[in-house]
Amino acid sequence: MATLLLSAAGAAVGGLIQAPILGMTGAVLGRAVGATIGRVIDQRLMGTGSDPIEVGQTDRLRITGAGEGAPIAQLYGRMRLGGHVIWATQFQERANTSGSGKGAPPQPQTTTYSYSVSLAVALCEGEISRVGRIWADGVEIDREAMTWRLYKGTKNQMPDPLLEAVEGDGAVPAYRGTAYIVFEDLDLSPYGNRVPQFAFEVVRPAQPEVPHVPSAAESVRAVALMPGTGEYALATTPVSRRVGLASGSSSNVSAEGGVTDFAQSLGHLRDTLPNLESVSLIYSWFGDDLRAGQCIVRPKVEQRDYDGLEMAWRAGGINRQMAEEIAQVDGRPVYGGTPADGSVLEAIEAIHAGGQEVTFYPFLLMEMLEGNGLPDPYGGAEQVALPWRGRITGELAPGQVGSPDGTAANRLAVEAFFGTATASDFSTGLAGVQYSGPQEWSYSRFILHCAALCAQAGGVEAFCIGSEMRGLTQMRDDQGFPAVEAYIALAAEVRALLPDAKITYAADWSEYFGYHPQDGSGDVFFHLDALWGDDNIDMIAIDNYMPISDWRDGTEHLDYEKGPIHALDYLKSAVEGGEGYDWYYTGPEAEAAQRRESITDGMDEPWIFRFKDLRNWWDQPHSNRIDGVRIRDLPILGEPAFEAKGWASGYWVRLFNHKISVLAGMDPITYYGSATVQTLPTEGDVLQVSGSYLTASERGYRPIVPGQEVRVTIRMRLLAEPDDGQPHQTNVYLAFNRANGNPGGAHLLITAAGQTVADGWVEHTATVVPEDMVGVGSVWPDSIHWRLMLALNGPTSGSPDGAIIQVSEVNVSVENGYTDWVPRSKPIWFTEFGCAAIDKGTNQPNRFLDPKSSESGIPKYSNGRRDDLIQAQYLRAIMDYWAEEGRNPQSDQYDGPMLDMGRAHAWAWDARVWPTFPNDRERWSDGVNWARGHWLTGRLDAQPLDLVVAEICEEAGVTNYDVSGLYGLVRGHVSAQTQSARARLQPLMLAYGFHAVERDGKIVFLPVPEHPQHVISAPLTARDDDGEGGFTHVRAPEAETVGRLRIGYTEAEGAYDDKVAEAIFPGDGADQVNDVDLPLALTTAEGQGMAERWLAEGRVAQDTLRFALPPSERVVGAGALIATEDGHTWRVDRVEDRGFRQMEAVRVEPSAAIPSDEVEEVASFEAFVPPLPVTPIFLDLPLLTGDEVEHAPHLAVAADPWPGSAAVYSAPSANGFTLNKLVKQPAIVGTLLQPMFAQAPGVWDRSGAVQIRLETGSLSSAEVASVLAGANVAAIGSGEDDVWEVMQFAQATLVGPDTWEIGLRLRGQQGTDAVMPDVWPVGSVFVLLNGAVGQVELASSARGLERYWRVGPARRSVDDASYTEKVVAFHGIGLRPYSPVHLRAPRNGAGRDVSWIRRSRIDADTWDGTDVPLGEASEQYILRVTDATTIRREEVLSAPTFTYTDAMRASDGTLPDYSIEVAQVSERFGAGPIARIQIND
Repeated sequence: MATLLLSAAGAAVGGLIQAPILGMTGAVLGRAVGATIGRVIDQRLMGTGSDPIEVGQTDRLRITGAGEGAPIAQLYGRMRLGGHVIWATQFQERANTSGSGKGAPPQPQTTTYSYSVSLAVALCEGEISRVGRIWADGVEIDREAMTWRLYKGTKNQMPDPLLEAVEGDGAVPAYRGTAYIVFEDLDLSPYGNRVPQFAFEVVRPAQPEVPHVPSAAESVRAVALMPGTGEYALATTPVSRRVGLASGSSSNVSAEGGVTDFAQSLGHLRDTLPNLESVSLIYSWFGDDLRAGQCIVRPKVEQRDYDGLEMAWRAGGINRQMAEEIAQVDGRPVYGGTPADGSVLEAIEAIHAGGQEVTFYPFLLMEMLEGNGLPDPYGGAEQVALPWRGRITGELAPGQVGSPDGTAANRLAVEAFFGTATASDFSTGLAGVQYSGPQEWSYSRFILHCAALCAQAGGVEAFCIGSEMRGLTQMRDDQGFPAVEAYIALAAEVRALLPDAKITYAADWSEYFGYHPQDGSGDVFFHLDALWGDDNIDMIAIDNYMPISDWRDGTEHLDYEKGPIHALDYLKSAVEGGEGYDWYYTGPEAEAAQRRESITDGMDEPWIFRFKDLRNWWDQPHSNRIDGVRIRDLPILGEPAFEAKGWASGYWVRLFNHKISVLAGMDPITYYGSATVQTLPTEGDVLQVSGSYLTASERGYRPIVPGQEVRVTIRMRLLAEPDDGQPHQTNVYLAFNRANGNPGGAHLLITAAGQTVADGWVEHTATVVPEDMVGVGSVWPDSIHWRLMLALNGPTSGSPDGAIIQVSEVNVSVENGYTDWVPRSKPIWFTEFGCAAIDKGTNQPNRFLDPKSSESGIPKYSNGRRDDLIQAQYLRAIMDYWAEEGRNPQSDQYDGPMLDMGRAHAWAWDARVWPTFPNDRERWSDGVNWARGHWLTGRLDAQPLDLVVAEICEEAGVTNYDVSGLYGLVRGHVSAQTQSARARLQPLMLAYGFHAVERDGKIVFLPVPEHPQHVISAPLTARDDDGEGGFTHVRAPEAETVGRLRIGYTEAEGAYDDKVAEAIFPGDGADQVNDVDLPLALTTAEGQGMAERWLAEGRVAQDTLRFALPPSERVVGAGALIATEDGHTWRVDRVEDRGFRQMEAVRVEPSAAIPSDEVEEVASFEAFVPPLPVTPIFLDLPLLTGDEVEHAPHLAVAADPWPGSAAVYSAPSANGFTLNKLVKQPAIVGTLLQPMFAQAPGVWDRSGAVQIRLETGSLSSAEVASVLAGANVAAIGSGEDDVWEVMQFAQATLVGPDTWEIGLRLRGQQGTDAVMPDVWPVGSVFVLLNGAVGQVELASSARGLERYWRVGPARRSVDDASYTEKVVAFHGIGLRPYSPVHLRAPRNGAGRDVSWIRRSRIDADTWDGTDVPLGEASEQYILRVTDATTIRREEVLSAPTFTYTDAMRASDGTLPDYSIEVAQVSERFGAGPIARIQIND
C-alpha cells in the first residue's frame, strides 16, 4: 500500500520520486537540482533517491514579453519580474504645433508628434499583496505620474473597465487567479515613442489551503510606526528646504513613487499586513538628564538655519528659531528632530483614511552624549550616553549611598519633572495648538501637547500618557509612589482634551506587574495598580519584550531536545513557561551553568514573581507585601490559634486572660464561671458574660505590617444593664508586645459606652494602622507585635453587677488588603512587542544594536549574526499562541478577552521608505543597524519556507505532506507556470538544506539533522543477499571532485541586481568549476554561505556507504542521520526491504551548514533626485545677439540637485496651464557677497574683484578678445523686477567653497547702463547668460499682461507641489530703445542747442555704413525740461537736435538748476531710458 501511495504522490509532483520503487518502504527524495547553465552538481549532494533534472534558466533580463502560450511566472516572496503583455490598444497619435511663423526674427512652425498606448501586463500566477517599484527601460518611474490599475489576482476580481470599453462588454476575461496591471493612455514620448521594457517589484505571499501557522505578515494586526523623529518624517506633504538661491534638499521624499516617504511607507505597510487594524504613531521630545528633578523635556530641531518651504516647523508652541538643536556626533544629529505639528496632523489623517485606528505613543528620547559630565544617579563617573528613558530616577537611585528613596525629596523631584501644565493651558484651532501655561519645559507639557495635537486632528482611538518610565514610577517618598500619583492626575488632564480616546500608560514588561525592591526586605508593591485601577485608564498596556527561549550553541544545553530554536512549538512553550514563569537564574554564574531555580513564594501565589504570568496577574486580586507579609493577611505569630468552636474567627480565643502566661490545656469556658456560650436562632453561638468584668484577647500575636490598616468590628447587645444605674461600657484595645517578649502597652481602639438593652444588637467599628501607634502613648517604641483585647462589662467607674452582655462576633480584617486593581476589569494591550533579527534574538528580545547608545548589545549567547528567521518565528509564535482555542481567557467584567491581540503593536515599521532606508547610509546613519535590528520594514515580504513548500505540494495535487520541520525564509522564488513541482522544489531544497522523505504515503520534508540519531557498528549489521555483513564504502573518482562553485542569484534588498557567490578550495580541484543559477532572491551573506556549504557538502558526499540491518531496526529510516565508529556521519538515502533492510547512505558533515562570518554588504540602490522646487528667474532682457524674439523674456532655471530637466507651463489665468518649454540644463546663478558700485560703461572696470557665491555650476576666466567677442555675459538684478544690468567679465577666480571673485568687468552692456543703480547690494542675483538661459514662448499680444507661470521638475505633473508658481507681466525689454549718448546743451546766443547721438539695439556693432541702423519704424524722441518742481516742457522730435530758447524757458517758468532729459521712442515699446544733462544757470 505504501508503494501505491508513494507512486501516486510521485506522479503528482512531477516525478519527484524516481521509479522503480518496488520493495522500498522509505526513500529520501533528495535535494535534486538541475544546474541552469549546462552543469549538474554531483548527485550525491542531492540524495540518491532521485536523479538531477534540468531546470529552465532564470529570467535574469526580466524583459516584458508578449506571445501566445507563454508561461506566466509563479512567485513566492518578493522579486523583480518582467511581466507579459496580454492586451494592448493601437497607438494613439497626438500632434503639437509650436511657433507661429511670426516675430522678429520669424520663428519656424514646428509640429511634434507623440504617442500613447493602453496595455495590460500579466505579472504572475496567484494572488499578490502588492506591486512596489516599477521600472521602465531599467529606470524607476514615478507611479503617480501615470494612470494604472492593479488587479491582484483574486478569485473574484472583475474585468477591467477599459478593456471592456475597448473590446465590448463580456468580451474580455477577468483573469482571475492572475495578477496584472493595466496602463491607461501611457505616454510613450519619454521612451522614444515605443513601449518600454517594464519591470515590476512584485510581492506574493504563499497561500496553502491546508491550515498552517500563518506567516508573520498575516499574523500581525498592529504595528508601531517609528522612528518618531524627523521634522517632516510624518508628513504627507512633500517638504523641501532652500539653502540660498537655488540649492535645496527634500526633507521627506527619498524615493520614486510620487509621494512622501511616510505616505509610501504607509501604503507598503497596508499591502504587506492584510489584517492591519491599528498603528501606533510614535512622536518624540527629548530629555537631558537622568535625574528627574533636573530633567528638561522639550522638542528640538536638527538645525535652525533653514525651515521647510511647504510647512514651517512648529512644535510645542515654538518655531524653529526658538527651538534648541539636537546633540551631534561627527557633525550629524544623533536623532531626527521632533516632528512638526503639521506633519503629525497629516499622519493621523492618513492612517485614518486607510481604515486603521491610531494609538498615539509619546516617546521620550534621552540625548546625553559621552563626556556630558552630568552626575550619574547610578554611581558612574557621568551619565551614560543615549540612555533608556526607563533609567530616569531620583538624585541617586535606590541602593546608592545617600539615595533619597523613600523620602520627600523624591516627591519634589517628581513634581519638578511633571511640572504644572494643565489641559486648560492648551487650545486648538486654525492657528494650530497654542500653549499659554507656565513657562516650563516639563513632562506634562509634552504629554498634553500631544493630546492637544490629537484633539486638533479630530481625535485618536487610543493615547499613551507615557511609556517604560520604570525608574520614575518606582521612585518612592514617605507616602508612596509620587510618579504614579502624577500619572493619575495627568490621565485626568488628557481625558479633558480627549474625552473619547482610550487612555493608558505603556509599562515596561519588567515594570507592569509590580516593584520588588532589591534591598532584602521582601517587599512587593503593585505600585502601578492605583493607575491601572483609575477610571481614566482604559486598558493595561505593556511593552512586551519577554524572552521566549534560553538557547545555547551545541547539544549539551537543557533546551536542546525541545528545539531547534526556530521551532514554533519550542518558542510557544515559553510564552507562558520557561524563564520568568517556571524558573529563574540567581545570577550570571547560575545562568552560565543553567542552574535553574523554580519560582515560588511560599504563599501559593508564585505568579506575583512571574513576569510572564499575565493570566494570573489579570485574574487575581493584588495584595502588596511588606517585609514578606501580604498586607491583606493577619497571620498569628507565636502560639497557634484555638479552634473557633463555631463562632468568631479561627484566631479568636474566648475568655483568654492576658495576665496568665501559661496557656496550654486551659479551658476558657470553665475558667470563668460567669462566661458561657449560648446558642441563638439568629446569631448562632454567642459569648455571654454575666455580672462581672472580664477580659478576653487573641491567643497569638500579629506582626506590625507597615502601612496595614486594620478594621475591627464587635457585635454585641445587653440583656441587662448594671444594677447601680451607671452607663454600661465595653472597650476594645490593641495590645502590643515588644521585641524582647514583654508587654508593650495598649491602645484603646473602641469604647462602646452607654449601650442599653433597648438598643438591641449593635456593631461598633474602628480602623487603625497599628504601625502608627508604635511609640504613641503607652505603646513602647520597640513594639513589634499586636493582638486584640476586649474588656467586657467594663472598665467603668461603677460596678458590673447585674450587667449581662452577649457578643456574637468580633471581626478583624484588613481595610487596605488589596490594591485598586479589580480582577479581569480591563484588557491588556501590547503597545510594543518584537524581536531583533539577530542570532538567538528570542533569548533577549529587548536587546538592540546601536553603537551610539550605551544600551546597545546583542542577546545572551548570540553570535551576533543576522537572523531574519528568528524574528519572523517570534512573531508567528506569539500571535499563534494567543490565537489558539481557549488560550486567551474571556473577561466577566467586559465583553472581550484578556489580551486584545488586534492591539498588539509589533515593533517596528519605519516611516522611511524601503529600500532607500536602510541602504542610503549617507542620508540615514542608523541604516547600518537595520540588518540586525527590530525593523519589520523590508522583511515581512519574505515567506516562511514551510508555507512555500506546502503550496507547491498542493498545486501538484499532494495534500498528504508534512512541512512542520522546515525552518527558513524565502525572500523571493520565481519559476515558470509550466514547471513541475519537483523543478520548483529543487532550488529550495538545495538552498535551504532540506530533503524529502516518503513515510507511509506521506511526503515529509526535513532538514539535515545536526547530530546523528543512531550509531551503527559493523557487528550490528545484517547479512545481505550475498551473505556479506559489515559496511561497503564507495568513493567517487577524484576527477569528479569540485573545487570551485559559483552560485548565481538575485540580490534581495536593493535593485535586484544579478549576483554571484563563489566558494573555492584552492589548489584542490579548483580548476573544475560548477556554475549554478538559482531562481532565488538572497542577501550577499546568504549567497556566500550557500556556496561554501554546497562546496563542502559536495566534497564530503564523495563517500557512500552500503550496509544491511535486521528487520528489527526499523527505527533507522530514510532521512536518518547515523554515525559509524570512525566518527563519520551519514544520511540514509534509500531503504529497501528484502527480508533484511538494505541501506544506502551518503556521507554528510552537519557542521558544513554553519556559515562563515560574512560582512553584510549594503544592497545596491538607485540614486534618486527628489522632485524639489526649482528656482525660476525670469529676465526681461535687451537683445543680446539680435537673434532673439524681441518681446520674449529669458528664463534661467536653477536647482541643486538638478532634476534632469525642468518643465515650464504658462496660462493666462490660474487654470489651463499648457507646456511652454523644457529646460534641459541648469542655469549658473549666484548672489553678490559684496556690493558692486556703478561704473562707467564701455570701458574696463578695474575697480577690484567682486565676490559672488554660486549656487550652481562654476565660472571660468576668458581672454579679453573673447570677452569682446561676447564671452562671459552675465546679468545682475534683484530677481524681483525687470531691472537687469548686463555685464561681462574676463577674470573668474575660485577663492572658497562656491565662492568666486570676478574682475576686469565691462559694465552696463546692451544699453543697460541707463538702468544701472548706484550700487547693487549684497544678495543681488547673478545669472550667467550662457546656453542654459533661453527665452520662453510669449505671444506679442501678451506683452504687458500678467501671466501665470509654473516651473518644476519635468517628470512631475504641473499640479505637483514641487512646481513654483509666479505671476509676471513682461514689457518686452528687447523692444526697448537704448538711451541716447553724448547729450550736449551748449549756449548759443539766446538759448541752448541740445544735441545727442542715438544708439541702436540691433546690429550696432558693425563698422560698416555711415551710421548704426535705426532699429525702429521711425526716428522719434521725447525731450523733457524739468526743474525741482515739475516737468516744464515736453517735445516729441524726429531728429537728434533741439534748441531751448530763453523765451521758451521764460514761458515755461523753468527755475534755475534745471535738467534736460531725452529718450528714444519705439512705437511698439514706447520711450526708452532717458539721458539727462543738468543745467546750472
